[in-house]
Amino acid sequence: MSKGLSFLYKILKDETRRHIILLLDEKSGLTYTELMDSLEVVSTGLLNYHLKVLGDLLSKNEEEKYILSEKGKLASRLLLQFPEDNQVGKKPRWWRKFWIAQAIVIPVYFAINFVLYFMGYINAATLYRLSLGAFAAIGIGYMVTHIKKDVLSAEGLTKLNRGLYLLVGTLTGGFILWGGLTVAMNVTGIRLWLDGIIGDGPLAITTLIICYIVGGFIGDWIGKKTNYYVPHYP
Repeated sequence: MSKGLSFLYKILKDETRRHIILLLDEKSGLTYTELMDSLEVVSTGLLNYHLKVLGDLLSKNEEEKYILSEKGKLASRLLLQFPEDNQVGKKPRWWRKFWIAQAIVIPVYFAINFVLYFMGYINAATLYRLSLGAFAAIGIGYMVTHIKKDVLSAEGLTKLNRGLYLLVGTLTGGFILWGGLTVAMNVTGIRLWLDGIIGDGPLAITTLIICYIVGGFIGDWIGKKTNYYVPHYP
């Protein structure tokens, strides 16, 4: 029972989904187009996502209008009885801390990149790509945080965190291992000997793949030791 209520709370934390529930409770039934117009949602993909998350809280009548199921009616009663959790425009608690962190990290990131550019370590094209990457990282970070805090159940959150440990381990750990191993092979002369046998290209690719695989295993091992803990915004 508590697990069901916890999952319902996750669903109803999102303002748009709360609005959908209350609209259907008020109007008794709305078509897809009517929902779009009432919510002022410009993306059909976003509306489809929210409808999918609401799941069995909704159903359709013979006129193909969305209506509340019995569970949906219960959710509506909860929202109406506790209106303090349903203030329009209310932001989740993690929202403010997320943007404060971005306001600190992003200027530092850009400052470092500009210093590297003016010192000649990177060119203009690289600076441009790194700048675009920063904005992409903000968007991905916001989406992941929203899904973690507002959508996923505890089981789903654990799976996502495990995937993050694997990804970070593969990319970061693999790169560190590859760089360290490459330096060690160059210093000891082993790489020159191997290059003469199998060639530089196959050796580099094989070494890189092995290091990324090992990095993924290391990331997963660290995740198990920490119960796949990922710092988050409360």
